[in-house]
Amino acid sequence: MSGTKVFEDSYCGVFTKQDEFLKCLERIGRNSFWERKKSKNLRLVPITDDSRVAEELREKYAEEGLDEGIITDTILNTGLLLKVRNQYYPVRCCAIKSILRERGIDLKTGCVVFIGGGALLLREYLENSEKIGRCVFIEDIRANAKGYGLLYQIQRKGR
Repeated sequence: MSGTKVFEDSYCGVFTKQDEFLKCLERIGRNSFWERKKSKNLRLVPITDDSRVAEELREKYAEEGLDEGIITDTILNTGLLLKVRNQYYPVRCCAIKSILRERGIDLKTGCVVFIGGGALLLREYLENSEKIGRCVFIEDIRANAKGYGLLYQIQRKGR
């Protein structure tokens, strides 16, 4: 067997023999597990190539015999990690919609407003996705603070 095994987000491995491919799948299976968490306990955090977290994850992957290219691929594509109890997991593009859907955010039928850093991180990916409806992106990273300031002023005037 020759060719390339392509994973989501352009991560790939090249196999010249079927046996190599099957051993890779076996290794992935041995090093994988399902961990279920309530979606309210999940946090998405940004990752950049020069961040401390990226360096730590690359070291951890190297120690565990995992492909460090997964971290680079995550940085280039989503730039997001899932944080659960001080553990970080790379977020693939296919997971973003699932995470939002679990939080009750329907990208297909509703209008969703992304504000601040989230808008900056998700805009390109979501605009290129065929599975979303109408999304508004407010990229001002101070938008949340400004919004809360306006709400405070309105509430104060109403007293």
